Amino acid sequence: MSDKPIRLLLVDLDGTLLSGNSLLHYLVVAVGWWKLLMGFPMLLLRWMGMTFQGNWQSGKLKEALFYNYLRGQSRETLERWGERCVKQLLLPMVNADVKMPVDEALAHGDTVVMVTASLDFWVPFLANFLDCQYLCTQAEYDADGRFTGYFATPNCKYEEKRRRILEKFDLKMYSRVVAYGNSDGDDAMFELADEVWWVKPDGQVVCRKKADTP
Repeated sequence: MSDKPIRLLLVDLDGTLLSGNSLLHYLVVAVGWWKLLMGFPMLLLRWMGMTFQGNWQSGKLKEALFYNYLRGQSRETLERWGERCVKQLLLPMVNADVKMPVDEALAHGDTVVMVTASLDFWVPFLANFLDCQYLCTQAEYDADGRFTGYFATPNCKYEEKRRRILEKFDLKMYSRVVAYGNSDGDDAMFELADEVWWVKPDGQVVCRKKADTP
């Protein structure tokens, strides 16, 4: 270990780093309010059918949402909408009380990772702005580079967050693991952390678990 201990910061996105949910903002940019409303009856029928069949997990319901509105779009188009969404709508939503410790960690040389269930249509652009790494839900594309309407990975939430973190990072390499989140979807990630910070609905950050200073 060097004289400058390296920490691993794990930061949730929606409701944590951002003051709201990025998914709806992306869909507004991608298809617009009118098409969202026009497509909702079909989406509702799909959701009802899935619920009747017992396939009501949040990840599957979200997958159906993207299938309904964006299936068949090219990767380039989806990512172009994502970049526009980040620049126009998401950057103003960044919670300064979370971004400040993130910036301080990056300046210190720590590893900062955005861990989110949001899609790789827009997450990479936001991570690039923050100069951090990311783990997120990934879209599936066909041989022609068009979105199939399905996810290539499980929805990155709950236990999937833990699995993806442990798959990518050796926690023993870090002096301390710090996690920021705002919901029970982050609980499995919190269990990996020495220090846990909870973001309240009003954006305030409170400590739930404090590590001893190394």
